[in-house]
Amino acid sequence: MAGICTIIASLASVVVNVPLVLVAHARPLMQRLAWAVGLLLVVGAAGVLVQLTGGTVVQRLVQAWGHP
Repeated sequence: MAGICTIIASLASVVVNVPLVLVAHARPLMQRLAWAVGLLLVVGAAGVLVQLTGGTVVQRLVQAWGHP
């Protein structure tokens, strides 16, 4: 559920921020927004993948680090 919520929050952020940046006509601001949106997309997709695998990858990593 966390991955899906991350994607929804990212989309809501884009819906609000993109029109504001486009009205400002500031190229550096547009580039920063593009990087931020891209990073959120990658993190959100990673969250969805972890959720789809049932957290088994994360559990294996935690166990490999010596935690019960």
